Amino acid sequence: MYIKIFICLSFMISTIAIGVMKAEELNKRVQCLLELKRLMILLQGEFRVHRGTLSEAFVYTAGRVEEPFSGFLKETAKGLDDRSFGSFSDIWEEMTEQLVARGKFFKNDQYLLDQLGRGLGYLDLTMQMENINLAICQTEEAIKSAKEEKNSKGKLYRTMGVTAGAFLSLLII
Repeated sequence: MYIKIFICLSFMISTIAIGVMKAEELNKRVQCLLELKRLMILLQGEFRVHRGTLSEAFVYTAGRVEEPFSGFLKETAKGLDDRSFGSFSDIWEEMTEQLVARGKFFKNDQYLLDQLGRGLGYLDLTMQMENINLAICQTEEAIKSAKEEKNSKGKLYRTMGVTAGAFLSLLII
């Protein structure tokens, strides 16, 4: 009897935890996209005001954003400074892939970073600003979509966790 109760409680706790973790992933995605938008706005201001090199802009911006983007910008600036990776687009692509591979950024949102990187470094200042504006607009759309998904699927994941736990408990009893 006590074993059945323990197993039922274990299933309930496990399935609820899985539902909460899945819902938290959606929240983490929204936070990550908001931080990406902030990064883009800070970069835009850095280019507009200081007009330094890409490397300098990345280092300055890295100090004002949170992880995972702080480390991403520092590594990209380091790659630009020593030029061991090749061109800027090669460095940006490599750093973006590393960011996604380490699980610090969502694979389905990688296109936003790619869009940002495509227009940096080789265009004039006006075109870079327009490219960043386009990337910001795309990021805002992704944020809106992610928030809608979080609101609808987040509740669903939590509810499904509780329901699955209750169902499995009923099967055991």
